[in-house]
Formats: sequence, structure tokens, C-alpha cells
Amino acid sequence: MEGFLFQFSKVTAWNIDQKTVPRFTYYFNSGFDVNYKMHQHVRPFTGIHLRNIGLITRPNDTLKTKHRVYTLGAPLGLKFYLMNEKLMFKVGGDVGVALNYKIKSFINDRKIKSNEWFSDRVAPVFASAFLECVTKPSR
Repeated sequence: MEGFLFQFSKVTAWNIDQKTVPRFTYYFNSGFDVNYKMHQHVRPFTGIHLRNIGLITRPNDTLKTKHRVYTLGAPLGLKFYLMNEKLMFKVGGDVGVALNYKIKSFINDRKIKSNEWFSDRVAPVFASAFLECVTKPSR
């Protein structure tokens, strides 16, 4: 099960830099990895992941917009194991296909929502890089 994602971005629209708010998400990110044990400390991997990625913009005090895209992706990377496999570093890249796009706009206290499958309002493919550190608890 994949866990938390911390996301941030720089957005420019109509030649104006938009204020963005860092986004933390814990739901719904899942997937599985397939490893090949070529060495005791290094393992290449791939898999399939479903991710909830997005951004929040706040161009002024009366408008806030939340954009979210669910992507189905295939990661490719390396896992490095240290300290008798109690510490793992994971590094690589991911290419995901946009499945669902959702936007929520908050104008003053009024909320407007839209939800689209395979929307042409977002890029059809998203590329990303990741770095992860995982520790196993001692028994």
C-alpha cells in the first residue's frame, strides 16, 4: 500500500504567477511493486500504482481552487537496502495516465464541483520522479 504524498507546484496562468498551497494527501494511493533481487543491497523494480495527485491555487482572498487527478502509472526504479534490510531507499520515475479529473472552486463561501473521466482539461500523461526512505521497526 502506498502512503502519503506531499505535493507542491509553481503555476503560471495567463502570464500571471498563481499562489499555490502545499497539498498533503493520504487517500487514495495504492499499488504494488515487482522486484528483481540481483544483489543483496540493490533491487530494480517496476509495478502498477494508482495515485491521487493535485494542486491547490489561491489567486486572491475570495477564490480557492482544488484540482485533483487520479492516474494509473508504471514506476521504474531502484531500491537500495542497508543495515540488514532495516533501511530502504527507493528512487525512480513514474509515468501515469490520467483517468479522472476533479475540480472544486470555492468563491467566498460557495462551492462549485466538476468531475470528468478522461478529461481533455488536463494532460493525458503525467511524469514524475520520487525518492522514498522506509525503515523497518525493530522486533
